[in-house]
Amino acid sequence: MALSRSICLGASVLTGVMAQPVLAQDAGPTGRLLTLDTTYGLQASDNPDLDTDGNARFDATARFRLGMLTATEGQSFQAALDGGLRLSAGADADTSDLVDPALSFAYERQTRSAALEIDGNLRRSEVSSLSPLDLLLDEDLSDEDLEDLLDGTVSDEATRLTFSLGASLETRRDHPFGVTYSLGVSGVRYSGDNNTFDDDTRLTGGIDMRLDLTETIQATSNLRYVLREDEENETRLNLAIGQRFATSRLGLRLGLTDQATGLRGDLALTGAIDRPTGRLSGEIGVSLEEGGDPGLIGSARAAFDLSDVSAVTFDLSRRVTQIEDANDNPALRTVTALSGTYAQQLTRSWQLGLDTRYVITRSDAAGEGDEDFGQIGASLSRALTRDWALTMGASHRFEKDDDGSDASGTAVSLSLSRSFQQAF
Repeated sequence: MALSRSICLGASVLTGVMAQPVLAQDAGPTGRLLTLDTTYGLQASDNPDLDTDGNARFDATARFRLGMLTATEGQSFQAALDGGLRLSAGADADTSDLVDPALSFAYERQTRSAALEIDGNLRRSEVSSLSPLDLLLDEDLSDEDLEDLLDGTVSDEATRLTFSLGASLETRRDHPFGVTYSLGVSGVRYSGDNNTFDDDTRLTGGIDMRLDLTETIQATSNLRYVLREDEENETRLNLAIGQRFATSRLGLRLGLTDQATGLRGDLALTGAIDRPTGRLSGEIGVSLEEGGDPGLIGSARAAFDLSDVSAVTFDLSRRVTQIEDANDNPALRTVTALSGTYAQQLTRSWQLGLDTRYVITRSDAAGEGDEDFGQIGASLSRALTRDWALTMGASHRFEKDDDGSDASGTAVSLSLSRSFQQAF
């Protein structure tokens, strides 16, 4: 499965930095490891913002990721700092920007009977650079903010700061009945947006319970309470039961959410199949909003090695959410997302990567039309030395809207990257 795990690296180089996780087994005998990943790239695009009358732009970027790991038996601590600088030249103006600076950390301590995890992250990004493909799959965005972002009604100077801090304590790990307690805070802050978007802070508390009925049958419950700054608080309850077989798993999941728009319920059949060459997992079910009609929901994920030198991944999901139309009447939005990647080791030094994503949105809200977004990309990379790699890529994105405001853009890129690790 080594090639499957690296497929995203080979097929998504169009945006730059190659961020690789720091693994405890790489820390060496000292238990401490320092990593530095750098990427220098050039990209030319004829419509980077997917505007109907978009202008071409040329970008030169330099990105880095500095990571540190300390690990001993039973505990580990990781921290990472990443970001970059972009110089842009185009018809609008020549600019220089700090690109997506971020800071993150994670601490984990385990014993036979308990486990403690603490993690946090802080990231700033340009609102105008957020892809519609990513926005539609962001379940934390409010409906009003989502529509404004998709319509592009925001200045190029607007930035988005996201943050989170959380902790969880798992108890009775060595018993048939176990309990996990969790507490976290997360939020988003906007600036330079002329008050287009609403800041939000969420405080989440939860308790998870696990009951091993037999050696192969397990029941779980997950209870979450979300306290929001806009006072649209939520209570979520998930109940599940599943059975493990030799190479597969089958289960049933029931989810209930009490939110400002009413009660929502999900019922789904879940399953997974494990094979020596990969794994297939997914679920299918129905979702019912208070006062609405049932909607089909589900997901499917697959990652397989086709041979010793090729691998493929596939991801399909469908979800239904309740929104409000222009007249403040309840309505439903359905988001269907499809993505896939393919990686092929051509020679000892060359690797080919292909990736595609497609998102379909449908809504019965008055004044809201159907929208489709897609992207397809290809890359060719060569390992120059043990640390250095050269990557060439091309991508094409498009947007289709019922109002006729279709747009598309094509980009080509060239990047040089280095990944360095040193135990200390």
